Amino acid sequence: VCHHFYQLAGDKSFWKKIQLKNCHCLNNDWLISLGKHHPECFTLDHCHDKDQRISEVGLKQFFQYCEGYLKELNIKNCSGSGYRGDRILLHASTFCHNLAVVDI
Repeated sequence: VCHHFYQLAGDKSFWKKIQLKNCHCLNNDWLISLGKHHPECFTLDHCHDKDQRISEVGLKQFFQYCEGYLKELNIKNCSGSGYRGDRILLHASTFCHNLAVVDI
């Protein structure tokens, strides 16, 4: 089972669309790790960063890894300093020139 799960987790087609809902534990390391999978669509819905675990560095690195891949970005009903629209838009617009849909 573990070997099969490892193979599935490595399948790039499963990582094209990443959607997190009601996530309260996202941090820089997780965000960067998700970016390394080069998603085409990334959605955060009702996520919270009350402990300020997402920094400028984490956002910048996430979008650097998404460069050339990310086409759709949705940040809905999220709270906390890590999800400020101006910070997200700054890094997204710097690195992700293929973005066609942005909903923040």
